[in-house]
Amino acid sequence: MKEMGYNLTEVKEDNLKDIKELAECMRTVQYYNEKGIYAGNHMFMGYQGYGIPSKKEYISFIKDIVDNSSFKLLYSREECCGNKIIAVGLGALTSMANETKTRCGRVMFFWVHPEKRKTTLNNKLYKKLFGWFKKNNCPSVSISFKRHQDSLAKFFFNKGYKVDNMELVGPVEVV
Repeated sequence: MKEMGYNLTEVKEDNLKDIKELAECMRTVQYYNEKGIYAGNHMFMGYQGYGIPSKKEYISFIKDIVDNSSFKLLYSREECCGNKIIAVGLGALTSMANETKTRCGRVMFFWVHPEKRKTTLNNKLYKKLFGWFKKNNCPSVSISFKRHQDSLAKFFFNKGYKVDNMELVGPVEVV
């Protein structure tokens, strides 16, 4: 069976039509990531007292970053079967370090629907996001992960990343 091609869309001021669905997708992914930490114990699922952002807060956040050159937000939709969002990637550039005059990259959100992780979509999202980091001369990129996110950690280990206190740190290589 031939694999379907996946298109990545960059969120910009002029294409906010999917913002509500994108915000709901990001909120749902964060909810299940946090739920995994607390292993279903709803008594302690208060997210350390902070709570996860609401859909409205995600919408506001997305609107705040869409045309900020320090952020890149990408997503992909399934081309059939409901046209739902199946991948989201969000990268950010750190403030410029005074002594080095460089900015490092930070992956703030990297998610591909579990049924699509064995396809080319993971690599396509990675290459597009990390191409942006490279274009911005980032010497390294970091990404936080939770203990239960084995597939995310394995994906980045295979790209040459190393663990540093629940943080994956590595070079900006578009592999």
